[in-house]
Amino acid sequence: MAFALQNSTIEEQRSVIRFLTATGEKPAAIHRRMVTVYGEKCVSDKSVRKWSARFRAGRESVGDDQRPGQANTVITSDLIDKVGDHSLKKQLKGKRFTSDDVLKDTVKDWVSPQPQEFWEQGILRLVYQWDRCAQAYGVYFE
Repeated sequence: MAFALQNSTIEEQRSVIRFLTATGEKPAAIHRRMVTVYGEKCVSDKSVRKWSARFRAGRESVGDDQRPGQANTVITSDLIDKVGDHSLKKQLKGKRFTSDDVLKDTVKDWVSPQPQEFWEQGILRLVYQWDRCAQAYGVYFE
């Protein structure tokens, strides 16, 4: 008897579509079978039809294609650590502020001198974390 898988990647589900398409199964039947296993985390019927057609047309990769304008970036732990070195949290740790204005001024004093590299790395880190979250279907992780 089937049980629902709580976590799966989009590539895993596409691999299932690829396999079942190769056996000659129709997209609607593939989707019905996948829903019994992946439950609400299952890709849509439309997505199954689209990927099944791609695999029948000869596609082998289950990964996403590069999109025009999509950044080719490599996120490393070194980059993430560099962003962490400039942490506002570290700057404010243990301090008490007598008013909101004093706090605002302290934050402005911290933000103003940050180099452009700091902001670029912050955006790259955001992209990396968003991608991890999307791959985990929004399941929380550290």
